[in-house]
Amino acid sequence: MKNCLLLWLGAFLCLTAANAQNLTVSQPIDGAVYQQNQQGQGRITIRGDFNSRSFLGRGIYAIVGTLQKLNLTTGQPTGDAPISFPLSQNRTTFSQQITVPKGWYQLTVRSQLLVGNFWNQRTYETAPRKVGVGEVFIIAGQSNAQGGHNVVPTNTVRMDAVRVVNKVLANGFRDDPRNIQSQFGQIDALTSTINGSVIGPLGPDLWYWASVGAKVAQECQVPVAFFNAALGGTTITNWATSTDPNAQSSGSMDFTNVPEVLFDR
Repeated sequence: MKNCLLLWLGAFLCLTAANAQNLTVSQPIDGAVYQQNQQGQGRITIRGDFNSRSFLGRGIYAIVGTLQKLNLTTGQPTGDAPISFPLSQNRTTFSQQITVPKGWYQLTVRSQLLVGNFWNQRTYETAPRKVGVGEVFIIAGQSNAQGGHNVVPTNTVRMDAVRVVNKVLANGFRDDPRNIQSQFGQIDALTSTINGSVIGPLGPDLWYWASVGAKVAQECQVPVAFFNAALGGTTITNWATSTDPNAQSSGSMDFTNVPEVLFDR
């Protein structure tokens, strides 16, 4: 009898732990920053999956999102009242677009039981992730924009709300620049400059952009995100031509044997 009770308890605990994984958020990615509009607002898209079916039965749930405002520098919650909102459900998925004021937020999504039995009286909750409405920049240009010289100003202010793509593409992209676009999909999170060491996909260090981001964040009181697409050795013709959606690449660029000094023209 004792062994049966322990076996049942173990199965129940395993089942409870498994059920906690039924609620997932696929969008936004952690650290995402959405561009604010002229009114100082931005629209955040939230998507995910929730399957309330379990061995112990199923309940009827409401899915609710909460945005708690955070300090731009430390990433800690402020005293502002949280913003809560329902998420529209369609079978096992949910989604919603919500317009909020500019700022740096912590997003949490949880379920609330509306109808169910004793076994379903629990709340599912996702791990919090950070998301913001502020300024988004794509960096373009030559090596002076790309970085890669192991230089980060000593007086740089590292801020939680200044986010960079902390992932650099492999050198293989140089074989054919047209391959770069397909590799941008590798981005799965944006890292704060507090923890980040690079500003990819093409910038192998933070260079001066962490300092620039801090100044923008402090002046405008918004989070900032950088995406570095600059490439040393390119010409103004490359960038001007790229503004034409019908333009074709004139061929591959190989900088393997080109001295770095030539990149800084």
